[in-house]
Amino acid sequence: MAFTNKNICKNKQITLSSSYQQLANQECSEIVVVGPTNGVYISDDSAVSDQDDTAFFVPANEIMTFRGLTNATGLSAKAGSGTPTLYYRTQFYSSLTPAIGG
Repeated sequence: MAFTNKNICKNKQITLSSSYQQLANQECSEIVVVGPTNGVYISDDSAVSDQDDTAFFVPANEIMTFRGLTNATGLSAKAGSGTPTLYYRTQFYSSLTPAIGG
């Protein structure tokens, strides 16, 4: 079986508002988020409802990794306040790909 490198990483950005917005459609197994000015709420509610009680708050300049995903659309984000830009990185690491030489 041929080896296929599925280690795909994409840098993304989104301008946040006071309502939850789904992250970009990108296959991934984890997302690294850097908290923008005034922080960001990250929810695993892909229905994009206002569920701050189940959301993670990522403070400004803090880095948080969310794992166990299949697509970035599984997360949504909203601004702590204002309309900052959220920078995040989608990463896909598959342990199902056969090892080189195996």
